[in-house]
Formats: sequence, structure tokens, C-alpha cells
Amino acid sequence: MLKTLAVLFPLGLALLPAAGHDASAAEAPRVTTQTFSNWLYRCETAMADGKPGPTRCDLTQEVTVQQDGKLVPVMTLVFGQGADGKGHVVSLRLPLGVQLKPGVSVAADDGPAQDFAFYACGPRGCWVREAPADALLKSFKTGKTGRARVTFADGRPLAIEFQLAGLADGIAAIDAEAPDAAAAQSAQKPKPKAK
Repeated sequence: MLKTLAVLFPLGLALLPAAGHDASAAEAPRVTTQTFSNWLYRCETAMADGKPGPTRCDLTQEVTVQQDGKLVPVMTLVFGQGADGKGHVVSLRLPLGVQLKPGVSVAADDGPAQDFAFYACGPRGCWVREAPADALLKSFKTGKTGRARVTFADGRPLAIEFQLAGLADGIAAIDAEAPDAAAAQSAQKPKPKAK
């Protein structure tokens, strides 16, 4: 029997390790957040000597279920810019006890699925780390419901549903903060004429 879980409470938490993130910064980073329907948009700007440095933004949805009177996370999705500032990546965290092969299959509505291999497992679950996601985002931006499928170690399948509303606006916000986008915007601004 296929068990389906739906989003009950979106709680964006960037729980997955980010590549290139310097946790040893002396100053606390500047953090801004915004909600796009079921997605939490979060930007963290590194601070050094009171001046802003690089900014990293992501878009997160945590899928939870009610169990014994508590909300229990079953999947976390995190979208962001690729390490080179081009393209998009996705990180996923799923519960312990899933089969590592073939991994997790993710699709929008009844469209074609994209398969992701697990990177590692730890005390808080198993995750896919910063996998290329542009093809997946193309279908997500026009879809209504996302679906992820995994299989538990005992052979039981698990289908997890999540809402896609707000994702396109959140990705647009990430793209607007990307270094290339900021440089392009400043290049388009008219320069003052010399007198």
C-alpha cells in the first residue's frame, strides 16, 4: 500500500550543510526572511568589519505530519543558486530508514520524475546535497503539487506530497540576489554624464 503525506505546516529551516559557507566569521551575518506561500525565502549576508560581504539565499519548505500530537518532519527541500552563481541546485532531507538506492524520485503533478542519489545519512536523516535542479524547477514553476517517492529499507513505498505555490516567486527573488544579477542591474543603470 502506498502511503501519501501532504503538507500540514511549512517551516523553512536550512538544515542542510551549504558548500563554501564560512561558519567562523567573527560577526553575526545579516539575515532576512520572507514567505512565499508554503516556502520560506532566507538570505544570509556575511558581515566583516561592519560591511556586507557575499549573500547566500535559499528557498525552503519543510513537509511535516501530525504524529502523537506533534509535528514530525518527513522531508525538507532547499533550493538555491549553484556554487558558481549559475543555475540552481536542490538539497533534500528525508528520514532515516530509506533505501539508499535508487534514491528519491521527485516530480511535479503527474509529470516526469527526476531521480536524485543520496549524498549521505546522519543522525537527522539522509540527504541529497546541492544536486542540479534547473530541469526540475522548470516543471515545478508551472505545477501545483510536488511529489517525492522513496522506499523504506523494508520495501514499503512512501509518497510525499508538497505544495508548489509561491515557488516561482521565491526562485525569482533568489535570482534577483545572485551576484551576476546585481552586476547586470548596475550595468543597465544610466551613468551620470560628465560635465
